[in-house]
Amino acid sequence: MERKVSMEKNVSFKISVSPGAWLFLLAAALLAAKLLDKIDWPWLWVLAPVWMPVALIVGAAIIYAIIITFIALVKAAVRQYRRDRMMEKAREFIRQHDREEDL
Repeated sequence: MERKVSMEKNVSFKISVSPGAWLFLLAAALLAAKLLDKIDWPWLWVLAPVWMPVALIVGAAIIYAIIITFIALVKAAVRQYRRDRMMEKAREFIRQHDREEDL
């Protein structure tokens, strides 16, 4: 009777790198390629890993501010409309009351 013994081990390694580190590595690689004349890209795109995350954050903040401002303006307009309606109803009530007193 023959037995097979398996000596295999399932070993796995997980390397975790933050997004900032990936961007730094990409920027360094693109910078090196540009300086060594391996790529013929404009400097704008070579340095994109540096400025693009900042641009995305600033763009998102601007869009957020626009949305928040729009919501505040709509709320203020609704409050003013309700206030105007209540004042008009109060004036109408006073007019009716004055007419009843005149009779």
